[in-house]
Amino acid sequence: MKHEIDWEAIPEKEYQAYAKRLEIVELILDDSIDSQTKKRLRQQYCEDNRVSMRTVSGYVKRYSEKGRAGLLFYRPQPKSLRVHDEQLRIKIIELVRELPTRSVPALRRLLSGDEQYEQKIGCISDRTIYRFLTENNLSRRERFQLLREDGRRSYHAFEAPYSLALVQADARDGIWLHCPDGKVRKSYLFLWLDDFSRKILFGKYYLSEKLPCLENSFKYMLLRWGIPFRIYCDYPEVLEMPKFPEKAHV
Repeated sequence: MKHEIDWEAIPEKEYQAYAKRLEIVELILDDSIDSQTKKRLRQQYCEDNRVSMRTVSGYVKRYSEKGRAGLLFYRPQPKSLRVHDEQLRIKIIELVRELPTRSVPALRRLLSGDEQYEQKIGCISDRTIYRFLTENNLSRRERFQLLREDGRRSYHAFEAPYSLALVQADARDGIWLHCPDGKVRKSYLFLWLDDFSRKILFGKYYLSEKLPCLENSFKYMLLRWGIPFRIYCDYPEVLEMPKFPEKAHV
């Protein structure tokens, strides 16, 4: 039974060599090309790739017997387990998935502090752990991707179930403005966002970031969209709001 070739798994260098062999063989077998051109290109191939004319004849024979696949000399080797202990393998992956930013030295410190894995991890180099993670799709880049995906899942977990179930207030620094009285003042942008749709319900610039400006923008938002079920207001200390044990939830 023939095994299908996984072309995606072939290293680029091996694939390029295969493509060159295929090109010269198909050129040699092409009846529309004259013999002088074939000879010249065949010699050129031998010089460029440091092979003999006899080797190229072998390519032609393999192609005739096995087709294109006969010119692919790459054979994937079965991977040996870099970390032989199954429990240690599972624990390493578990620790990385628990916190994707953990480095290899951090993994070693954690495992060295556990009596169950102390001796096992001591027999393995940092390079072996790194290559083990890479082979299990947990390279540095893939771990950061995993971290971003976890962040998005957490974000959606906080998301309100429907529109106006939760409206959030936010403030941003604006530009400096030259006012009619000749003074230069900083502006502040107050925004109200619907947590479900992430839509900006209302926004307005003010010359202060105190509570009355927040209240004023809130009134505009109410007049246009109605009363939300709940609002969330951050930074009460900046707005000089009454002191609460935690951030203000109204």
